[in-house]
Amino acid sequence: MSESTPLSADTDRPGIFTRWSLTFPGPVFMREINASGRRTWTYVTRGLFVLGLAGIMGLVFLTHLPALHASVSGLAQVQALQGLAPTATASLVWFLFVTLSLAAASQCGGGICDERRKGSLASLLTTPLAAWEIIMGKLLAGLAEMLLLGLASLPLLLAVRIFGGLTAETVFASFGVMIPSIILTASLTILASVGARHSSTAMLTGLGATIVLWIGPPLLALIGGTSVGTRAAAFWFDLVPPWVLGRVTAELIFGQAFGMPASFPWYMSSIASLAASAAALLLATMLLRRTLAREASGATPVAAKAAISAKAPTSRAVGDRPVLWRELQIQRGRRWWRILRWPVMLTLIVALWSMAISFSSDDIFYPVAIVGTIISLVVAATSTTGAISTERESRTLDSLLATPLTPAEIVTGKFFGALRHLWFWPSVILIHYLVMGVLFQGRNAWALLLYPLALVPPMAALCASGILFSGLIRKTSTATTVNLCVGVAAWMGVPILGAILGEVFRPLLEASTVMTPLLLPNPVMHMFTTTDACMRDRSTIDLPGLTELAWSGYVAALCIYALGYAALTWGLLATAWSSRVWTNASPR
Repeated sequence: MSESTPLSADTDRPGIFTRWSLTFPGPVFMREINASGRRTWTYVTRGLFVLGLAGIMGLVFLTHLPALHASVSGLAQVQALQGLAPTATASLVWFLFVTLSLAAASQCGGGICDERRKGSLASLLTTPLAAWEIIMGKLLAGLAEMLLLGLASLPLLLAVRIFGGLTAETVFASFGVMIPSIILTASLTILASVGARHSSTAMLTGLGATIVLWIGPPLLALIGGTSVGTRAAAFWFDLVPPWVLGRVTAELIFGQAFGMPASFPWYMSSIASLAASAAALLLATMLLRRTLAREASGATPVAAKAAISAKAPTSRAVGDRPVLWRELQIQRGRRWWRILRWPVMLTLIVALWSMAISFSSDDIFYPVAIVGTIISLVVAATSTTGAISTERESRTLDSLLATPLTPAEIVTGKFFGALRHLWFWPSVILIHYLVMGVLFQGRNAWALLLYPLALVPPMAALCASGILFSGLIRKTSTATTVNLCVGVAAWMGVPILGAILGEVFRPLLEASTVMTPLLLPNPVMHMFTTTDACMRDRSTIDLPGLTELAWSGYVAALCIYALGYAALTWGLLATAWSSRVWTNASPR
């Protein structure tokens, strides 16, 4: 038997596409799946997702319960059940769209930046993996979790079809719009992760880029005010997934899309989302290849360059609070953003007022206050979710615990350091109202006092809860998602639940009677109420559904509101510095 001849490495080595197809979905994918399977919060998230699905279906059933009880004949009950299926499907589809988009950004946020921070990105240079294989492995690993969560909703969809009134085409169209949109969010988050330093930053950037891609071009077209711009905005809205999904679900429930013409079929939105995803992944591959080439050539990494070029501390007097001193010296954001943020704010104000030419100038203050409040709360919710987990991953938490510093000093230093850097978006609201409202139009100046009272306390509470979740959850992106979900559930979910229960038990309760008190802790409601009272120069302030208060009474109510959030903030910080993270600091 003749001896076998060894294969030539030069002539018989498989190409890069052949190698990846033989090992599909790749080693990066397998490593990410194995790592996520060992995290406790992976299973906690799945359980909470299933509970959320069950809660949505339970609420839909409760809203249809009076109609079922009022049906005396069998035919009437069948018709009531047929109305249950479309409503349940639409609610389920929107729940999946929102939660899976947020989960996709959470899963992919730390794809590249976590590798860089842990120092394992350079080790990938020793493997034959190409940049696009790393990107695709990270993307597929994040989408695999989305697939599992999506499959959890399949039994509910199959169950509601028993009641009738639901076609397979509608379900297929809903998921056909939703799935490419989730892939787009994941792709943009991967792209942001290549250049970001922290996973929470990449997550927010990915979600923000998705929203800007959805509404940016239509807004720019509408600002122009031309007929061509209006037609371009209408064309773009036919491709935006939330708009198309809204039309599909409106036709599902009401039988019509509120009179909106279906100029484009739903699959055009899917094609556009997939094309944008491919472009984002291509750009991410190019940026990652450049990063890997820089690492291979021995050049200074991006993070080190940023640290070297950072502004020198204004003071070397550390004092008795070194953690607070260090957090205050950290420059948040990139240098280009620190330089351009004021021009960006002025450009934003000019753009808003150019839009106000076509309608009442008073109305422009409402979106500035509401959108600015939402952005401020989101930034606050993500500012501290890496406070402890980042220290743990970089193995500096053990060094901090080896010092005479107490956990309370570490936590308060992290808290006040993060709170110090949250001034930009609240200042946008205040400066806009001061310049455009008080100085130019002579509006009521009470808002300059009431805005901080309504906005700063809940921002502080979100910072405190972010530190707590950062200590309890080891992955920064997961802690960010949990902190955001807690805020949304407290300020939106609980009032909506109260309104639904009020509708169900209408003989005993009224929806407004239940919902309005639950809205009192909501900062968006107070920002809107303050703006409305100051714009209309009212002598009293009307709390929706409750009572009218004099200005002094409303200021006193806001002071009580602020004290309540201060107590909540202190309780969260006290829980954070006494939690189990200080007895289990080392990473597993």
